[in-house]
Amino acid sequence: MFSQLKRKKGFSLAEVVVSLGVTATVMVVAISLTGQSLRLTKENEVENTANEILIQSLEFIKSPVAINISSSVTGQNAQSSLTGSYTIATSTSLGGATNGNEVGTTYLKSSTASTAEMTQNSCIPGSAEYSLYKVDLQNSTSVVCNQVILTLVPGETDTYKITSIIAYEIGGERVVDRAEAFRKGNFNIVPIQ
Repeated sequence: MFSQLKRKKGFSLAEVVVSLGVTATVMVVAISLTGQSLRLTKENEVENTANEILIQSLEFIKSPVAINISSSVTGQNAQSSLTGSYTIATSTSLGGATNGNEVGTTYLKSSTASTAEMTQNSCIPGSAEYSLYKVDLQNSTSVVCNQVILTLVPGETDTYKITSIIAYEIGGERVVDRAEAFRKGNFNIVPIQ
């Protein structure tokens, strides 16, 4: 009986070591690819959300309904002096913030930023100069800033060029994107409260 067991061949030590090495190498490559895939997925989520914000802000301003703008300029000259930097804000009345349970009014709010375009380094969390949006990811949060600039078209009295700009960080690099459109008047000027 023992003589029959001795005749059966098994794997040699060298074959076992080689197969374990190959298996370990495949596992290391698979784990590193999974990590890279998760990082790219998070970066794509931030980029997609930022582009959604860019498009939504532009579509809001291009909509055919009258848009409320809080401005320090009122009266006859208000429509022609809307050139400036704005943030998109929401409130239940133009003076009060929502408590999260109410449907608010979306409007353009004068920004303290100059009419110069937002740069890669000007998107700072907590800044009142731009609309800030948080993108919640699985293990982190990313911030997307949005600025809207209205510029009166030369030779026109109520046609504005709308420039919507977003800034965000992706993969350790800051990105600034922009989109432009035009709108003919139909703004409701509301005094800043």
